[in-house]
Amino acid sequence: MKKIACFFQALLLMATWAFVGCSDDKTEPAPIPPLPPEELNFTLSVKDITTTSCIFTVEPADAHMSYIAMLIEKTEFDRLASGEEVIRQDLEDFKEEAKYKDITLDQLLINEYLRYGRLEVEVDNELDPGTEYYLYAYGLSETGEATTALEKVAFQTVAIPQVDATFDIRIENLSLTSCTVAVTATPASVVYFINMIDEATYQEFGGNEKAFTDYTKFVVKYNVDRYGATPEALLKAWGSTGSDSVDRTGLKPNSKYYAYAVGVNGQFQPNTKPEFVEFKTEAATASDNTFTVEFGEVNYHSVSGTITPTNNDTYLWGLQSKQEIDENFDSDEAVMEMLCEMYVGMGIMDSYRANGRTEFSMGSLDPETDYYLLLFGWDQAPTTKLTKIPVRTAAAFGDPKDLVLDIRISNLTHKGADIAIEPSNGTPYYYDIIEAEAYEAALAETGNNTDAAVLKLVAESIEYAADWNSVDPIEFLEYSHSMGPAYDNWSNGEPEVEYIVFGCAVDLTTGAAAAERGFVSEVFTTLPRVVSDAAITFEKGRYFNSTELAESDPEKYGNLPRDYGVLNYTLAPNGSAAHWYSCFYPTSDYATMFDDDTLILFLVDYGYNEGQDGVLYDHVNGTYVMPWHQEYSFIAVAVDENGVYGPVTREVFLISPEGASPADEFVPSFQSIMQAAAKSLAAKSPRRASRFYGKKM
Repeated sequence: MKKIACFFQALLLMATWAFVGCSDDKTEPAPIPPLPPEELNFTLSVKDITTTSCIFTVEPADAHMSYIAMLIEKTEFDRLASGEEVIRQDLEDFKEEAKYKDITLDQLLINEYLRYGRLEVEVDNELDPGTEYYLYAYGLSETGEATTALEKVAFQTVAIPQVDATFDIRIENLSLTSCTVAVTATPASVVYFINMIDEATYQEFGGNEKAFTDYTKFVVKYNVDRYGATPEALLKAWGSTGSDSVDRTGLKPNSKYYAYAVGVNGQFQPNTKPEFVEFKTEAATASDNTFTVEFGEVNYHSVSGTITPTNNDTYLWGLQSKQEIDENFDSDEAVMEMLCEMYVGMGIMDSYRANGRTEFSMGSLDPETDYYLLLFGWDQAPTTKLTKIPVRTAAAFGDPKDLVLDIRISNLTHKGADIAIEPSNGTPYYYDIIEAEAYEAALAETGNNTDAAVLKLVAESIEYAADWNSVDPIEFLEYSHSMGPAYDNWSNGEPEVEYIVFGCAVDLTTGAAAAERGFVSEVFTTLPRVVSDAAITFEKGRYFNSTELAESDPEKYGNLPRDYGVLNYTLAPNGSAAHWYSCFYPTSDYATMFDDDTLILFLVDYGYNEGQDGVLYDHVNGTYVMPWHQEYSFIAVAVDENGVYGPVTREVFLISPEGASPADEFVPSFQSIMQAAAKSLAAKSPRRASRFYGKKM
């Protein structure tokens, strides 16, 4: 049997996106208090240890002390060398996370990490089998100052029973960018997984035999966490027995890869020694092609000309800023790789791939700017050296009084349209889009004078945008003016509304109109928005005082922050809802400022969140911990079986202590939130993944 494999090279990039920004705050944390020689601050214990699960308990000596409790792999702890370094690393990570979420450090700690009183946590199916861990804890104030030394206790998960198996791995149909990995397992009954990783991934995961099992675990966990898959479903899709093969495309020519096979059990856990084959894709055949270029029109905003190669071999061309190339790339090979990846990623490779004599044109350039015309042979990889031919755009020209803007509208959607503006000369100009009704009002105010109406609207638009961006009009126009042809895929409109595009010449030294002429497009109407019947209803249940809950049952609720509201809620999807997404946001802005399309983008495409939890998927009930007297937005959207989204659910609410229900009537619904919190942090930071159990559940 032959399967088309779905591999995972992009996942590593996706999994590490959250903490790429680094804090500039280099302030050293407060000194760590020394541990009293015969006095411990915590009683730590771990029980019910399985291959992937455990229950851990933390009992602080001082029930009123706030503290941190985490699990960490022993190898990670040993890398950091000491408890003091672990604390320092935690504090750095907390600062980065707070910065990313645009909240203060104390908000992050209070809402998500600090514990109080006795803590018992069940860690379910999140640990690695046969792995040594530490449970650790230390006192930490709300302001991020360590109040005790770190204390820890070691434990080890149960190893998975191993199976004796061997794998005969063969690389077939090898080309520049593809291959087939064929595997025969002995015994034929063993269930196994076929995969492939490149050299960089191999080294990132340790550069040894263990890399293959660790990467397999990562792939399974990522797909479970990110997409809601189950290990059993993944096994059904990717598991093999006997003789099997997978096809792999999209490889890089002349690059090293490792094809491997490893046995897996019913939970997709590796249970055999992995076997692998190292191989290298074919290199592209070198070409002796060279290029000559005859430039045609070189003006202030575009360059055109003719490329003449010496043979008919395939080549790529492109135009890039000389400054960007010279400052950001240390080799021609890096430039060629950048251009190829950009073309593939943007899906525009065919527009810049050519054979033989080719006429080219590149617009939207800056005046009086140096560029390189880049040329190199290409056959799934570069086949020649890079040719860089310098060219400089001309100075802009023209009298503002002579400027004419030809504005054209096309490709209408329910949110906007494509806008193309062709100016008659190189005068800087400014344009904007406004509802036709507002334009008609401006016309009426200016005696039905188009020029005066446009100049009025331009002045108001510049003033408003400058104020919004906290700059003066001159500064705003420095980066918002246009020069030469402009192309705008505008998508900020509302369905079934009439709009008009307006513009005029502007003076970059004054921030105002440079001539008494204004230009408008034809009136255009956005299309109706298609909305499905899929809907989700938010039902706010009763809420409770966290302090009262903690006092009523310290064992269960002692970890809650004090003087917070604990809200129970339920989601009710209708019959048309195949799936749904939801999230709390600690402001009313999300429910009041953003349109449905933007909120769907936040929820579905970005998984965007700022609060305690990430975007939740297909859950029906939950419990949310939130401050008193603060407005929150609850946002949700459902999608039908055809992939068409329904209306966005918006709820704005706040809670106050006066409306809290008695603590003895509280029934928690923590599970969905616990799962979402764990998934969110694990996906964002692999280095922190071994310690994410410190997040509040």
